[in-house]
Amino acid sequence: VIVALYLQNGLGFPALHAGLVGLPSALLSAIAAQAAGRVVLTFGRKMVVLGVAIGLTGVVASALLVLAHEAWGISIWWLLLTLGITGLGQGMAISPNQTLTLAEVPVEYAGSSGGVMQTGQRVGTAIGIAIVTAVFFVVQPMAGYGAAIVAGFGFIALVIVFAGIIGLVDLARGRAKARQEGPPVRN
Repeated sequence: VIVALYLQNGLGFPALHAGLVGLPSALLSAIAAQAAGRVVLTFGRKMVVLGVAIGLTGVVASALLVLAHEAWGISIWWLLLTLGITGLGQGMAISPNQTLTLAEVPVEYAGSSGGVMQTGQRVGTAIGIAIVTAVFFVVQPMAGYGAAIVAGFGFIALVIVFAGIIGLVDLARGRAKARQEGPPVRN
């Protein structure tokens, strides 16, 4: 949402061009989700943590790019790349996280568990969009569109860092549990 606001209202892009900037992110997210889905059971939570790190890299790079565009006129079209990195990370984190989260749910509860998880994701997305756009619209009148999108990206980066910390804790707990259980018994 904030990318579209920045490009359309801040830089005067037509809606089509603003929308095209997000296309590589969507495509890379879909491709990464499929690829990660094939190997998630091999790599487990490490895949989620790696995806979160890549997503964070893309968001930070996007904020730095906007700063460079504002200061030195570097082409904003580089957002195709930085947002693409974000999409790659999203695909590597979200799909495997869903797989791993639902893997331990008994089959008879899988449908309702998936529904609860999807509802939680939708509520989280709605709250996140509300907060990010609020940050954007609080900063924009005081400091301009460039500062507003950087502030929005900063908030997003904080949320991703928090998710990464949770992922690292979950990964550590999984390793500790595996050490306690010992190696698998082979027949």
